[in-house]
Amino acid sequence: MAEKKIKILISLIGKHPDHVDHFIMEKGRYLKKAYLLHTCDSAAPPNRRGILSKKTETIDYGELAKKTIKTLKKQYSPRIKIIPQVYENAHDIHELQHIIQKIVNTEREKFPQQEQIAIDISGGTNIAAAAQMMSIYKFRLDAYYDDSTKEIGERIQKINTNLNLGRDLGVPALNILKIIQDSEFIIQPAKSDRHRPFPGITYIKIKDGSVRCKYDESVSVIKGQMTNAELKDKVGTKSESPLKLLLDSNFIEKIPAYEVYRDVSLHKNDEPKWEKRPINLPSWRITQDGVIAANTQRETRT
Repeated sequence: MAEKKIKILISLIGKHPDHVDHFIMEKGRYLKKAYLLHTCDSAAPPNRRGILSKKTETIDYGELAKKTIKTLKKQYSPRIKIIPQVYENAHDIHELQHIIQKIVNTEREKFPQQEQIAIDISGGTNIAAAAQMMSIYKFRLDAYYDDSTKEIGERIQKINTNLNLGRDLGVPALNILKIIQDSEFIIQPAKSDRHRPFPGITYIKIKDGSVRCKYDESVSVIKGQMTNAELKDKVGTKSESPLKLLLDSNFIEKIPAYEVYRDVSLHKNDEPKWEKRPINLPSWRITQDGVIAANTQRETRT
């Protein structure tokens, strides 16, 4: 998939602002401006009932934001313009939306494509996160978050919002998605070796002359993956456009090679000696977003 040319970043900063630096490192190649939203509270905000915790740690968030902004300006200016933006109430779900809307209205004329303005929802309170998510749908923003479980270089993950932005799948793409979701992939002998006994798997000829694989519980099965050849057998050759749509929407992923077992015994009368070998043929696997899309009841384009 082509690299997204993000020009404007909107991100909240607070006690842990590292996600901004991670975003710029991983996705900021074309970035022009970074709007950094923050409060100036001198302590953690009270809860929804207005009560401060007795264990509240006193932090001057205004000073912390200044230090973060100064560091980022030193690192990335003048290539990226770092723009601080203060908001007052961390528990006001509307204030943040108004601020984000003003930023989008200011920048959208120059950067009209949805992918050009992105929001990183990694920072802020729960209410702030909700406000950011509502803004994503209202103002057509691409959304990302910093996944701390991943290594640097893969931490900034895109949140898939295609399904909710009117980009519904057509019937052919939805059918293919459901076929992939319902498929079962097993690492099995290559076709040329399927006459040899293999533990847990037998091959049965059916009336139309095709061969069906039968396997028992000892065989490892991957749900939601199938080879390109198997997909073409089911849907024919008119799958290129629907597959591209599914790939671009992050509903499936393409695996360039898959493994098979090869019999490497020296003689035909020897017991089979099986080894895994990669075969450079593609297969398709459904993503977690794809599972949600395949099971969402909605109207589709014809």
